[in-house]
Amino acid sequence: MEEKSLEILYEHYKDTFDQIKEALQKRFAYTLTCLIIIAVFSLQLTSPDNAKQIAAVVIKNKIGDIHINFNFISNIITFALLWASMLYFQVNTTVERLYKYIHQLEDQLCQKLTSPVITREGKFYFNDMPWLTTLIYWIYVLIFPLIIIGAAILKWINDFKSLKSDVFYFEIDTLFILLICIISFLYLYYRLSGKIKRLCKKVFNREDPKLSPVAVDEASELIAKFTNDQ
Repeated sequence: MEEKSLEILYEHYKDTFDQIKEALQKRFAYTLTCLIIIAVFSLQLTSPDNAKQIAAVVIKNKIGDIHINFNFISNIITFALLWASMLYFQVNTTVERLYKYIHQLEDQLCQKLTSPVITREGKFYFNDMPWLTTLIYWIYVLIFPLIIIGAAILKWINDFKSLKSDVFYFEIDTLFILLICIISFLYLYYRLSGKIKRLCKKVFNREDPKLSPVAVDEASELIAKFTNDQ
């Protein structure tokens, strides 16, 4: 019975690792998609005339010789970033949760085995982690979400400065950009709140020897002794 339980647990461990690999592939695809959209944003911000010409050529080749308001195309691009960033944050959260789960599976497997031979994704991975791996981790967790937020805000500022008559399209863009910022900040809060709380606990909840209960008792005894001597 114990051997069967171990076999089931190990098969579940391998299945979870396959899910992690699939999620990492999706994360790479969504990251690339977001970067392409941000590059389109950059072209729109730095060379709006060239962006309009490129959009007109693409529409003519793919759809036909029709006129489409460029502000509508801008709305579509902003919505594309909203959708891609949602998928990016979703799959990144899945990766984080799956890694926590597979660490628990490794602990359970090690408890059932005579020696902790399965530690690749847990103890071995976090033991002496290279700085490059740590940097890549923070790029995915912190830097890239901030890039998404920054690109969205810069686009909104540019649209606001060039606002003339098409207020409706600007309002739609504003809604999409607001959602991008909200989703991004919620993701950052989810990923960083625990780390910030642990850091604050280490910094502010350190026991000061001068204010420890033992020190207070010793100080009280000295004061009492001094008072009695007087």
